[in-house]
Amino acid sequence: MDFMSVFQFSKLMQNKIIGGEVKYISLISDESYLYAGTNYGSINLYKKGSFEHVETIKICDKDSIYKIIIDDDYIYVASKGCVSILDKKSHDCIKKIKDHKNEISGLAVNERYLATGGYDNMIFLYEKEGWKQCVELEIHNDWVIDLKLDENYLYSCSADSTLIKWEIESDKYFEFKNPHGYSFKRIALINTKIIVGDYWGNIYVINRENGEIIKHLDDTDYIITGLAIIGKILFVSVMNRPFFHIYEIDKFTHLAKVDLTKGCLGCYADEEYVYFGHEEWGGIEIWDIKEFISNNTK
Repeated sequence: MDFMSVFQFSKLMQNKIIGGEVKYISLISDESYLYAGTNYGSINLYKKGSFEHVETIKICDKDSIYKIIIDDDYIYVASKGCVSILDKKSHDCIKKIKDHKNEISGLAVNERYLATGGYDNMIFLYEKEGWKQCVELEIHNDWVIDLKLDENYLYSCSADSTLIKWEIESDKYFEFKNPHGYSFKRIALINTKIIVGDYWGNIYVINRENGEIIKHLDDTDYIITGLAIIGKILFVSVMNRPFFHIYEIDKFTHLAKVDLTKGCLGCYADEEYVYFGHEEWGGIEIWDIKEFISNNTK
């Protein structure tokens, strides 16, 4: 990794702001579109490249869109007490799931399952064929904040300051307790590692097999709102702070702290862009990272 290329990236890479006076809580993209969940019950679609607004999908009347995930066939949208499942091509709603009592903050999907987690401390697992609930988990003592699924395991983090790795077929799990006692906020998975960020800026790199801490990162001082991995690069956003951090993931070396226009609610990255949802006044800040990723992931 050439540090100078990171410095040039932070100083010279052009950014763009779209979206106007709207607070965007959830961001995700595919090869064609950026999907931006708003605080007034809808998703705005923007064409990648030009980032022109092409469609608004109404999900609910007033509730915030807390989470969006996508796969090849569906768009999954979490709001207060409801997961809406949309056909990806037509954007028609084909199913609404209302098993949670209030806000749903965690969504994850793999080839077989959809997982949901919420403010009611519950996690539900559904078979995608027929959308039948197959598992109900009460393994956390507080709000379930984020979820991830791989082929065999479900990973969950909570305001109870624990990260849990649960084996779907056997019901076995291990629990990682935050040594600092703070709520965990975001999970990312990379190779044999779990990355989890907490309420007070701590990031732990954890061995995926045994739960042991590989590295502790403490370069920021507030709520981790986004962990986005592209190639060998980790982007980290921090609640209300007008900057983001960049790490390389071989040794998790801190490479740069990059200024944003405003503080943000979270980040998402693909191989072309990294996106930040602004907190204070709304809008989405978009950074073109194609050249940077190409030069630094070989």
